[in-house]
Amino acid sequence: MGARRPSNWEWKQKKVFQLSSHNILILSFSVIIPTFNEEKIILQQIRDVKRHFDAEIIIVDGESTDSTREICEKEQVIILTSQKSRGTQCKTGAAAASNQWLIFLHADSKLPEDVSDKLSDFFSKPENKIGAFTVKFKPGHIILDLITWASRFDTGLTSFGDQGIFMRKAFYDEVGGFPDWPLFEDIKMFQEARKLTKVHKINGPIVTSSRRFQRNGVLYQLALNTWLIFLYHLGVHPEKLVKSYL
Repeated sequence: MGARRPSNWEWKQKKVFQLSSHNILILSFSVIIPTFNEEKIILQQIRDVKRHFDAEIIIVDGESTDSTREICEKEQVIILTSQKSRGTQCKTGAAAASNQWLIFLHADSKLPEDVSDKLSDFFSKPENKIGAFTVKFKPGHIILDLITWASRFDTGLTSFGDQGIFMRKAFYDEVGGFPDWPLFEDIKMFQEARKLTKVHKINGPIVTSSRRFQRNGVLYQLALNTWLIFLYHLGVHPEKLVKSYL
């Protein structure tokens, strides 16, 4: 006799079990958000993360001079303080994280609506260690749309922290974590990760603010970013490069 086909009830029960397993993955995330003077947007960011899943939220503040910290204190999140350096802030947050999966999220980057399902599917595969989302800028611009298109590829010119970096904590420890850099800590993380595994890109997109491009001009900011990345790959240390980063 052939194998018995599962009944509709059994099939539904299997799906419920699978969904429950995914929910367990989502519940074990630690979301690390470095901040500096983000009083205008940090409350919405925290509540947006809570809306997606019940995660451990760790705010690492770089000694803000506005009310960022006071706003966070009312939201039942973990609040840490470090020097104003995104690499140091991410590193501080990761050291305090108690969960097995990490998300490094900029204060002005909004997670995709289906982030819970996407990350559950991603981490259900043991070989997947690290990834980031494709990115979309708001307000938009035709040149920024080209960056959005290119963000589906993982290269030294198309993978950055504003895309939301997610990884297994064990892998984070394996690559040595973030460097104590104020700039390009994300590029360095991806460089080290690529030596050990594939950096995956998930079609989100994550929506990030184009405020720096709007403030300084899209063409100028893009040219500046590209030039600084080029100098970094030539060996100029980020501590020097950050002085030119507007």
